[in-house]
Amino acid sequence: MTDRPVLRRARPEDGAAAEALLAGSAGGGGGPDGEGAAAGLAGRIAAAPGLVWLAEAGGALAGVAAAREDGVVTLLHVAAAARGRGLGTLLLRRIEAELAARGLAEARAEPPGPMRAFCAARGWDAGAGADVDGRAGAVMRKLLPAVRRLAAHEADLWRRIRLNALAAAPSAFAERHDDWADRPLGDFAERLASASVFLAELGGAGVGCIELTPDAGGAPGRGWVESVFVTRLARGRGVADALLAAVEAEARRRGLTELCLDVGAANAAARALYARFGFAEMAERPAGSGCGCEITMRRTLACG
Repeated sequence: MTDRPVLRRARPEDGAAAEALLAGSAGGGGGPDGEGAAAGLAGRIAAAPGLVWLAEAGGALAGVAAAREDGVVTLLHVAAAARGRGLGTLLLRRIEAELAARGLAEARAEPPGPMRAFCAARGWDAGAGADVDGRAGAVMRKLLPAVRRLAAHEADLWRRIRLNALAAAPSAFAERHDDWADRPLGDFAERLASASVFLAELGGAGVGCIELTPDAGGAPGRGWVESVFVTRLARGRGVADALLAAVEAEARRRGLTELCLDVGAANAAARALYARFGFAEMAERPAGSGCGCEITMRRTLACG
């Protein structure tokens, strides 16, 4: 069994441990907003758990990140003993994805000096503009993918991006491009009505999609993640993370308790992405799993 870091949304009972992690750091709990990030963290978790995320390594709390509803990233901290494992990058990506899934166009932060190069290497830009909370400081920003659910009247848009996905990555899907190329537009509209289909856009262009579909076997608490695709030029920009965060938010809104998906055994990049989002491989495939992929992965939502 690998000692893979685990990311999860913070729960109210995590507040004391998260504050202790920050208070025990050499910097006094500083983060992108500077000193004092530990103050009131427990209350922030209780108020907006989806915007406070924890990283665990070896079963111990190793990192924490947080943001506000307005898109300001206020905290990113990894324990000294856990650094060098990419936890800071994973936490920052997860917070960015949460903000994108909430419809925010950009994330902002005021990283202290040592953090600025870290953020810049992950797509954050320093530039002119209003500072955070009206304070003078070097604000950094990152453009986030715009993620929204497609409506039934957008069937033509869904047809274009779906056919593009099937043509660009035929080995990633159980369905084939030719299976859908000649179908009437009504079939795509029907799909939009029966499933939650999300589109990701960058600069106004569609760059990715994802579906949340009901369980074919009728399991009331289970949903299936399907049709995950990001265009080649948009990869590495947090699009897939934002799409998965949007599906998770929709699943929670519906009261679902688990998400399942199928993925090819040879698709190492996709499997790593899903594992980062808490999906684990299942020994046996449940009813509703497609036959075109070798592995089914599942994520339980009940525990965050």
